[in-house]
Amino acid sequence: MPIKSTGAKTLTVHQQNGTIEVRIPIRWIKAKGQRRIHSRTAITKPIIDETLRTNLIKAHRWERKLLRGDATSIQELARLEKVDKSDLSKILRLTTLAPDIQTDILLRRGKWPLTWIQVKAGFSLEWGEQMKRMTVSQDKLLP
Repeated sequence: MPIKSTGAKTLTVHQQNGTIEVRIPIRWIKAKGQRRIHSRTAITKPIIDETLRTNLIKAHRWERKLLRGDATSIQELARLEKVDKSDLSKILRLTTLAPDIQTDILLRRGKWPLTWIQVKAGFSLEWGEQMKRMTVSQDKLLP
């Protein structure tokens, strides 16, 4: 006999054997090689991609070097930093993320369910479009 039913969640008391059955809809999410349980009602710790955070820090450091004139081109900067030119370009592109997204990534707020792999694939340069596309729920962003 269901005592309480909210959507697909149910609490059932079986009087014959004195047990209680609780059903909560969950979904398995694969993130960074780990499987996690996701429930709309669960309070979960946000997943922070440290690679994305580290690369954002590098991107701003490299941008400062270019602006100061420590390196005159991306090729020269790649040589100085001992990094592949294409990797440096992809990381440097992080400086074009919307300021709100950058701040939340740097402060580990976890509001934006992003990973380095997703961002490396490319994103719009328009901040409004970034905010709209990157606020999609986490289960739709992850593969």
